[in-house]
Amino acid sequence: MSIRTLRGDIDGGARKSIFQFEGLDVKSLSRAWKVKDVFICQSQSNPVTTGANGCILHTDDQTKTRFQLIDNQVIGAAGWSAAAGRFIVLDPNHVIVEHLFLTNLDSQVLNYLVILEEVKINKTGNIIYRLKERAQTTIEE
Repeated sequence: MSIRTLRGDIDGGARKSIFQFEGLDVKSLSRAWKVKDVFICQSQSNPVTTGANGCILHTDDQTKTRFQLIDNQVIGAAGWSAAAGRFIVLDPNHVIVEHLFLTNLDSQVLNYLVILEEVKINKTGNIIYRLKERAQTTIEE
């Protein structure tokens, strides 16, 4: 299995596509990715002294305004809190077969480092994960 590292920055309040895997040949239908770890930090050299900043990882192309575990398109959240330090919440079973997006919940630019691990899946699993990436949630807005 291979490891892929995604790194960059994201503007405050923005949504960004950070990974796209759209192979449709027979070989790629048996490949997918899982998020193994996420690091988020401020772009500026100033440390966080109050409050918190963070991002949400998700598979749909809609900007997230809050972290909700009930949203089945959310993979997790990561960030930094002045009170608690680094925090990360990840769904260990969420498999990415197409897109990975990052939404910055903070008003300032944040740096990110996302580590993905390749996993093997069967063709039926690929279809199920594609449906999950597009599935509607039960959230009523």
